[in-house]
Amino acid sequence: MMERIPLTASPTGAVRFGKERLLVHCHRYNQFLHQALYDLEPSWALATMEQHARSVGYRLAEEMVAVEDFDSLSAEERVALVVAELGFGRVENLQELPQDNGKSGFDLAASHFTAMPLVLHGENGCSCAYTGGLVAGLLAGFEGRTLSSLQAKEVQCCGQGAKACRFEIEVGSGFSVSDLPRTDASPVQAPPLGFLGMEHPAATKILKEISGLKFASDGDGLIPAFGVHLAFQSSAYYAALTASYMQRVTREGRKPEMVSRAERMLAEAGHVCAFFTLGGIVRSMEWEAAVVPYLSDREDAGEVVLAIMAIAPALGWGTWAPQHPAGLSLAVHDGYEPKACFDAGLQGKVSFFVRGALNGLLNITSKSELHRQPGEALPESLYAETFHAGACWMTDETTGEEDVVSRFASRFRLPAPGAVARRSISEG
Repeated sequence: MMERIPLTASPTGAVRFGKERLLVHCHRYNQFLHQALYDLEPSWALATMEQHARSVGYRLAEEMVAVEDFDSLSAEERVALVVAELGFGRVENLQELPQDNGKSGFDLAASHFTAMPLVLHGENGCSCAYTGGLVAGLLAGFEGRTLSSLQAKEVQCCGQGAKACRFEIEVGSGFSVSDLPRTDASPVQAPPLGFLGMEHPAATKILKEISGLKFASDGDGLIPAFGVHLAFQSSAYYAALTASYMQRVTREGRKPEMVSRAERMLAEAGHVCAFFTLGGIVRSMEWEAAVVPYLSDREDAGEVVLAIMAIAPALGWGTWAPQHPAGLSLAVHDGYEPKACFDAGLQGKVSFFVRGALNGLLNITSKSELHRQPGEALPESLYAETFHAGACWMTDETTGEEDVVSRFASRFRLPAPGAVARRSISEG
């Protein structure tokens, strides 16, 4: 875990910064999810990301203010520390906020989001709206201001070729804010491992080994691990982004096919996460050291699936309880999507990330066999072959109204006729 700010983890799938529940995701997942919103409506997407992030920053500041170890740091130093330790880059040249109306600003080096910039009509756009909002919210919290008294806007971006990402912070009153519901679940939704008795025999030991790894940021405020850049992100942010996206596509005048495409894009983000993050994990030195000693057959796809499910709580993804030895059906306890999405007004099947991630996990092990390719580079073409060529695993959410957990079932089948062609991952 991180070295300098207080992050704790529990075996039930809750990683926390104080009361704020965090998740571990990589830059590729973040970019794909943000790109989905950006494709729909760029200006709305950037404003939504900034507002949600500002709320996250404000809540994190409230938690950090209560930690005595940081009393000696200025507000600007605290902001830089939090942003770097969460994995979003290095804040520089942060100016003091004016007392009343006016503008401030800061630079951001090594931004987590510029490794894969947002793209519109073939041109790169400013890609770091989240980090701007995060900094604005942190400043508001640390300086005792209201969340509606400032907002951030990125005015230049490394993703467009600039030497540094540059942000303006406008100080005033009445700026739009987002009220993010907490993503805590009821205690009955978070049983310990062993609830259904079909997890990997060494699940508890595997989880302990992975939880003991140090996901620490480097001098640039990035967390390089498993072949990607990781970041600790508020679960409320992801759930709110999903809810905002679905509400936008279901508003009056939107066509049903847009809703279907939106659901596919959200699940596709789970594919991206499974391929690059989980695929990177099973091919890493950490996997060799922490997990392989507990495997009876490291090349057996079914056993590898169960071993990966065992580490889901260490990533903040909830407790994944397989109901079939090969992981073909799954119950997820303490997942972050359902409660927040329901609170935001969405109904029905809303666990898009887990649906895509489980589907991806089955495909990267049984189809692409990434666990048999330690240390090899992941070609972009392999992603398309894994998910969009020939027969593959497909996962559906089967949750019923009486369920207190999210449930999923997977089966091997051919792609649907007339499936919409998707861009390569390198294009977002």
